[in-house]
This record gives sequence, structure tokens and C-alpha cells, in this order.
Amino acid sequence: MLEGGEPVHEGGDSVTKVVARRQARQWRILLAALVLFPVVFNYLSPYLILDASSRGIINGSLLVFGLLTLSSLVIGRAWCGWLCPAGALGEVWARAKRRPARGGRWNATKWAIWVPWLGLIAFFAIAADGYHAVDPLYNTEHGVSVSSLPSLVILCGVLLLISVFSLTAGRRGFCHYACWMAPFLILGRKAQRAAPWPALHLEARREACTRCGACTKACPMSLDVRDMVAKGLMENAECALCLTCADACPFGVIREAWSPARPGRAGRRPSLSDTVSQASSVVDCARSSHPRRHSAEGTLGTGDPTRRDDALLPRTLTGLEGQRHILTGHGRPFPLPKPAAAGKPGRQRPSWTGQEKQDTLAQEKPRAGLPVTQYWRGMSDPKDTKRTPAAGPDPMGACLDSFPDQCREAIEIVRRAPPLPVERVSRVVVCGMGGSGMAGRLAERFSELPIVAHRSDGLPAWVDQDTLVIAVSYSGDTAESLSAFSAAIERGAAVWAISSGGALKSAAKRFGVPFVEIPRGLQPRAALGYLALPCLAALVSAGALAAVGPWEALFESLEDVRSRCGTAAPADSNPAWELAAAFRGHVPLIYGTTGNTDVVAERWKTQINENAKQAAFWNVFPELGHNEIATLEQPELLRDYAIVLLRNGTDTAVNAARVEATKELLSEAHVAFHEVWAEGETPLAQVFSQIYLGDYTSYYLALSTGVDPTPVRLIQRFKQRTMELARNRH
Repeated sequence: MLEGGEPVHEGGDSVTKVVARRQARQWRILLAALVLFPVVFNYLSPYLILDASSRGIINGSLLVFGLLTLSSLVIGRAWCGWLCPAGALGEVWARAKRRPARGGRWNATKWAIWVPWLGLIAFFAIAADGYHAVDPLYNTEHGVSVSSLPSLVILCGVLLLISVFSLTAGRRGFCHYACWMAPFLILGRKAQRAAPWPALHLEARREACTRCGACTKACPMSLDVRDMVAKGLMENAECALCLTCADACPFGVIREAWSPARPGRAGRRPSLSDTVSQASSVVDCARSSHPRRHSAEGTLGTGDPTRRDDALLPRTLTGLEGQRHILTGHGRPFPLPKPAAAGKPGRQRPSWTGQEKQDTLAQEKPRAGLPVTQYWRGMSDPKDTKRTPAAGPDPMGACLDSFPDQCREAIEIVRRAPPLPVERVSRVVVCGMGGSGMAGRLAERFSELPIVAHRSDGLPAWVDQDTLVIAVSYSGDTAESLSAFSAAIERGAAVWAISSGGALKSAAKRFGVPFVEIPRGLQPRAALGYLALPCLAALVSAGALAAVGPWEALFESLEDVRSRCGTAAPADSNPAWELAAAFRGHVPLIYGTTGNTDVVAERWKTQINENAKQAAFWNVFPELGHNEIATLEQPELLRDYAIVLLRNGTDTAVNAARVEATKELLSEAHVAFHEVWAEGETPLAQVFSQIYLGDYTSYYLALSTGVDPTPVRLIQRFKQRTMELARNRH
């Protein structure tokens, strides 16, 4: 087995065969339990316990329930995952309608059934002067439960009830919401966790998890196993210990264990959604971790900016080893900006006079369940409670929410597009500016042939007849892209063009150049799917680009980000919202790694520039380790900055080491930072999911500072004035 997110290779195909055999064995056992249900029905009946208790008899079902409770002290709810007939029927229906159960607070409904039922058992037993007989075969015919028509009708009614729950309440709905046996097993499991003896449980190697989500998709109990792994907490009351998640993981991250240790407590790594709950604690410790902060109780800082007092720093500073975090802050928390003056839109820069500063993030905690767009729409003063609810997201928010659908449509567009003219091509140049230029940067990231992203007028001197030039311009009227197109025609290069129309479309038609037309009406930066994916897909088909994996993996990854970060997601559990709040009043510094997350870092920077209309900068490892890292010698100058480390499990070992060394230096200098880990099953999905998170973050940052994220008036003014001055010079 390989560490660090590599697939399991122990014994070649033998591991896969073992996993397949275990799943097949489990399925056969469940089917056998379902077939034997008519035989054992009365031994699992809650009603017969009441009936026998009213007569002072300990019947077979009461004995079985007691034995199952004892077994849960060792194997937890493994009965539910391996032997329960009701669970088997639920799995049969799941193959016809695989819809996850809602879970959450609705799981409490089974306790609302179980507690009164338990009370009735006690009442009937007391009324019968206690138990005075034991009859394991009570109300059975020679041990067989269903031996008459009335008992068959009752059995069919129970099967119908389980089926209705499975079809209407989601996979294993009956187990979640109505099972009278589950509370016994849950209580037994909780009791076992306080005991010293070994018991069956799950363990996970957090550092090897790629967050592909295969475990979550496979879980019969609809648990977010990926989030459990990320948190390092593999215990869940609803877990049936069926081991399906362990078998589904392609990297062998999850496994069963029998050790008595509490699984998954050490080295917690927060997940993307879990980070939101941590942000308030990071802000709460800002006063104590800042060397010049004071409070009503007295001086908490030392006043000496060179002294490090670990007792006053966030807990994460003292245990960085072996941790991988997604969107979580380290080091000294950002001093947050003061709220804008009433009636003055936008933000004020923070004052660094050493006086007490207000933690506006804590004051701005949104009400639970309130969408981000309703929380921030119409906001000028962050403390203003009279905010105008929005009917829905603005145009930029709507574009962001539809991005996964845009990507699906883009792939369909390129399937109808003319192929790339690559018969005599030895190198590729992708020309584009701004949002259109990201197509070239992404092509560079996954290139097999020499591919260059060209973002200027004309073309490099080495472009000739053996070069493929891809001209990308969303509007079709970008001056630099038209200049490159013209130069390519003059030099006899092979040309392929992408736009929504404009002069580029006309030129392509005039010169007989293959042209891909994409939908119009968007801001270029909001059309990344239309601009980049046709280019990438065409290069993949032509063999000029490495295989980027199944497109469906990309779409699923984007939909996952949208579900957690979209405009309809509650603000109090939206990680992009939280990161945007941390950026308010600060200049983001986005750090990536060359050949991996550098394209993501650049995208984050440009999106913050265009959407939030504020400064942001990016740099890459290893280059920044030769210059920018020296700025940590004067950490007080970095208080206006918010540092983000973009991480990816496919980083080279030396680049990963460089990032870890930087984290240590940042922590020693008391400089706060965030880490954002890539998610997705494929490299392309990981890059796009990080880009998508950054897009949402820049959008929420714009809303939080009273800025309209859609128009870019200064860019238009700059272009217009440039043309005027250029004409005057001629």
C-alpha cells in the first residue's frame, strides 16, 4: 500500500478480489436474512415483547434484543449492516431507487418511538408482578414465526412499512427513522466507547485521503464519510459497520480495526464545511494572540512583537505536524477591519494604532439557514440589521450557480465542433486575455506537447507553419487575440478559434479557420467552462493533452462545491462565505506551486481583482522561497495581508516540503494563513473545484464590501482610453 493518496497495489488484483468477495458475501448474508424473515419474525417483534411482558413472560424477542445489546458492546451496529432482514429489504429497494436519507435531526424519530415503547414494557411487566417465566418459543409454531394466515398478513404489513420508508425517506429510511432495535445498539456502542476492551470500529489515514467522495457515495446509511475522514472522527451513531466505505475507497484510506483506542481523535483535519464552525474560535483568540491587544480584564499581549507566547496563540499553532487542512487558518488570526461608517458603502482600512479593534466577523454571524445573498444584499454598515432580502442571486451569482451546467454544455459543444488541425503540428500556442486567457493556462497545466499560453499582442517569433495557434476571445473583439489571429494567418500556422461571435468569428469565416461558437451574454470571467473546456477537450482528442479523466468526475466535483458554497447555501455553513469574511480589509496573497496550483492561484487573484475590485497578488513555490519568504523578517508589515496556501495531493514531495517549511515560518512569525486543499477524483476536477471555490469567495467578498461584482467599468474605460491614445500616436 502506498501513502499519500496513491491507489492500493498490495498484491495487484488480489486486493480488488478480496474486496469484491467481502461485498458479495455481505450481500448473500443479507439476502439469506431476508429469506429467513418469516422464520425469525417473532424473535424480532416489538409487539410480542409487550404481549409477553403483560403475562410476566420473557419471550424470544426480548432475549434476542438483550443479546443484540450485549453484542453491540463489541461489534456496534454490525447487526444492521450484515444480518438485519429490514436492512436487507432496504438494500433491495436501494438498488431500484438510490436516494440518500436526510438524516440529521430526523434520526431522533426512532427515539420518540423507542422511549414510549420501553415505558410500556416496564408498565406491563410491573402490572404482571414482574417476570416469572422464560419462553424463547413464545407464540411460535415449533420455533417458526409465520405459520398461519394472520401471521402472514402481519408479516406482509411490516414488509410494506419497511418498503414505504425505503422508497419515500431514502436509503435505509426505516433504519434511520423507525427501527425499534437501533436505539439498543446505539446505547451499547456508546457504553463500549467508555470501556477498555477491543471493539470493531473504523480507522482512517487522513493524510492519504484525496477527498474523492467514493466512500460517501457507497455508504448505505447515507453518511458523509468523506467529512468524517477529514475531521478524523470515524464514530457515528448511524454507522452500521458494514465496511462498504472501506471497500469503496480506491486508496485504502479506511479500514476496520479492533484496537480499544478511540478511533480518529488525534490530528484532526477540518473539512471544507467544518471550517465554518472553527472560524468563530479563530476570531475569539485574535485578541489574545495579537501581542498588542488588550481586553477589559487586562493586558493579554506582551507588548513585545518579537516574543512568542504559545499560551496566547491558537491551539493549531502547537500541533502542525502531520496535519492537512482544508480552508482553515493557522498562525495569528487576522485583525479584522472596523465596520464602515453608517451610510458609507464599502470598507474602511483597519487602524493599526494598537487600540482595541472590533471583531466584526463575530458581530456579523448570520442567522442559521439564511442564504448568503440575503444576508449581504443591500449591506453598507455590517451592523445594520435592516437589510433588504434579495429575491435571488444577481447576474454574477446566477452565473456561478450554473457553472456545473455550463461545463456540461461546453463538452457537448466541442463534440459538435470541428477537430483541431494537428497533422503537422509540433507545438501549440493558446492566445487569450483575461478570463479567456485562462484557457491557455489550463492547457499548459495538462500539456503533453509544448503548449504556451500567450497573452499579448502578436505572436512569439518562433511561431511558424508547424505551430497550432488557438485564438480564444469570449467577445470575439479582444484586440490582443485578433492581433495574434492575424499574425498566425500571415505566418501560415494552423489556426483554431473560440468565441461567442464578434470580429474573430468573421475573420475565421473569411479565412476558412475551424471555429467553435459558444453562448454569448456572460462576463468573460464567468464563461470559463465555455472557454476552457472546448479547448482542453479538443487537445485531448488530438493527443496533445494528457488524459484528464472522465468528464463526469469533473461535473460531480463542481456540483459538490456548489452544494456547499452556492448562493442558496446557508451563510452559517458556507466555507466560501467564511473565507471572504477573512479577506475583508486585507490584501489576499495567494500561493500555489509551479505546474500544479499556480493556475489556480492566478485565477483567484484575477477574480478578486475583477469581482471584488480590490488588490490581490499571487506567487508560486519554489520561486517565492528565493525572495518573498524574506518578508517574514518584518511580520508587522504583513498585517494588511491574508495569506492562502493552495494545496494539492499531487504536489511533488519537494514542493510539499517547501509548503510545510513555509507554514512553520509563518507560524513562528505569528502570521495567519489559510490552506485550501484540492478536492476531486481527477487532476482536472481538483483544479476546477479549487477555481470554483475561489470564484465564489471573490463574489461574496464583493457583496460583503458593497461592490457590484458584475460590471468592470474601469477595465472598459482603460481599453477605450488605450485605443484613443494609440490612435493619437499614429
